[in-house]
Amino acid sequence: MKKFFYPILFIIFFYLISILFVDLNYEIDFEDIELKDKSSLKYELKLKSGLFSELSILKLNLNEINDLDIPEESKSKKTVEILESRLSKIKIGIFLVFFLLFFCFTTFVSIQFETWYSIILSRFFSFFSILFFIRYPLIFLPTAFMNIMLLFGNTLALPEESISAAKASFPFLSLLLLLNLPFLILSILAFRKSLKLKQDMDLNYQSLYIAGMNDEENNTKVQVQSVEFSSQKKQNGFFKAIASQLQILKHFLIIIFSGVLIGNLIYVPLFSLQKHYQVQFGYLLLGMLILICLFYIRNYYKIGKESKISITGNILVSLSFLQFRFLRNTLVIFFSILAIIIFVSSLYILLVYNSTSLQDFNLIDKTINL
Repeated sequence: MKKFFYPILFIIFFYLISILFVDLNYEIDFEDIELKDKSSLKYELKLKSGLFSELSILKLNLNEINDLDIPEESKSKKTVEILESRLSKIKIGIFLVFFLLFFCFTTFVSIQFETWYSIILSRFFSFFSILFFIRYPLIFLPTAFMNIMLLFGNTLALPEESISAAKASFPFLSLLLLLNLPFLILSILAFRKSLKLKQDMDLNYQSLYIAGMNDEENNTKVQVQSVEFSSQKKQNGFFKAIASQLQILKHFLIIIFSGVLIGNLIYVPLFSLQKHYQVQFGYLLLGMLILICLFYIRNYYKIGKESKISITGNILVSLSFLQFRFLRNTLVIFFSILAIIIFVSSLYILLVYNSTSLQDFNLIDKTINL
C-alpha cells in the first residue's frame, strides 16, 4: 500500500506548501499585444507571491486606507469592501491549505505505522487525490476539442480572443496533462487498492478500535446497573423512596445553580469579549481548541500506546487518530444534516402537492365550510 500512496502524498504535500509562498500562473501577456489585435494573444508563465505575501500586502493596504486623514464620506467604501472580501478569502484559503497539509501528514503517519484506521484514511486521501489530479485533464478537454475542430477547418462560432486563447494555452495544458496523468492513474489504482483492503487484526493500535467499539456497550451496562440498583432501592420502603426523590430534587437544583453560575461567569463575559474584542476572542478560541486537542491526544496516547513503537511514534499516531475521528464525525454530522434537509424538503413538497390536489378537487373549501 505504501508504494501507491507515498508518491501522491509527497507531491500534494509539497504543492500545498508552495501555494503558501509562490504562485505560478500561465497568463496573458498584455504588455506585448495591442488592444485591437485580439487574435494574437500570447501566454507566459508568471511567478507571483503566495498566500502569505498576498495576505500581508492586503493588510498593509487596508491599514493605510484606514489611517489616512480622509473623511469617512470621502473614502471609497466599495474598494474597502472588495479588499476585506479578498482578505477573508485568503484567510479561508490559508486555513484550508493547513488543514490539507495536516491531513496529508496524518495519513502518512497512519500508513507508516500500519494502524487499523489507515485503511479508512487512505480511502479518504485517495479520493481527494483523484479530485486533485483530475482538474487539469478536465480543463484540457475543452481546449483540446476546440483545437481539434480548428484543425479540421471548423472556425466555430466563438470570439477571436477565445480561439486565440485556446491555441496559445494548448501547449501548456498539454504539458500539465502529461505531468498529472501518471499521478491520476496512480490515485485511481490507490483508491481501488484501498477499497479491497480489510481491517485485519495484524494491524497496530487495535486497542483504540476496541475502546471505541466497547464504549457504547459500557454505557449500556452502566444504564442497566443503574436501573437494577434503583429497583432494589424501591423495595426498601416508603422512606427510602422519599429520600430518592429528594436526592433527585437536589441534583436538579445543583444543575440549575451550576447553569446560572456558568452563564453569568463564563457565557456572558465570552459574549462581551466576542462583541468588543473580536481578535482577542479569536485567540482565546484558538487556545481553547488547542487545549482540547491536547487533552484528546493525551487520552488516545494512554489508551492505545504500544511498547514496540517509540514514544514519538505513539504521540504521532494519537494525533493522526484525532484527525481520523474529526473527519468521521464531520461526515456523520454532514450526512445527518443532509438527511434531515432531504426529509423536511420531501415532507414540505408532499404537503404542498397534497394541498394543491385538494384545492383542484375543491375539497379544502368543503372541509372548511363544515
